[in-house]
Amino acid sequence: METVSTTASNGNPTSETTHEQLLALLGELNGKLLPLPAPKPETVSSVDMIHILPLDRLRESLQKSIAETNGIMREASVQLSRLYSKMPAARNERAWSVVFLNQKRSFQTMTDAAACSLQAVDMYLLDIARMLVLAADGDPKTVGVLLEGEGHE
Repeated sequence: METVSTTASNGNPTSETTHEQLLALLGELNGKLLPLPAPKPETVSSVDMIHILPLDRLRESLQKSIAETNGIMREASVQLSRLYSKMPAARNERAWSVVFLNQKRSFQTMTDAAACSLQAVDMYLLDIARMLVLAADGDPKTVGVLLEGEGHE
C-alpha cells in the first residue's frame, strides 16, 4: 500500500497510514469501553436434549414405518426388474433396453425422493421434540404439560 503524505492544518506532516492506525486504536478502545453483554447461562444441557425428548413412541413408530416402506420399495424394484426381463422385446431389443433403463432410473428416483421425504418428517418430529424440551427449560414435568396442550396463548 502506498503511503500518501499530506500536511495537517497545523503544519505537521500526516499520512493515511497514521490515520488508519488511529481509527484502529479508536475501534479497540470502543470495544473495551462498550463490552458486549454477557451470554445468558445455558439451562438445558445436551444430555437433556437426548434423555427428556418427548414424542418417542410416535418417532419410533414412524421410524419403523420408514424402514418397512424402504424395504417394500426395494422389493418392488426387484420385482419390477423381474417383470421387465420377462416382457418380450420383440424386434426392438436396443430400444427396449433404453426404455427399461429409463424406467428403472425413474423408479429409483421416486423411491429416493420418498425415502428423503420420510426422513425429513422424522427430523421434523425430532426438532419439535427438542423445541418442547427447550420451551420447558429442560423440566420433564413442564414438557408433559406442554404435550397436554397447556401453555400460553
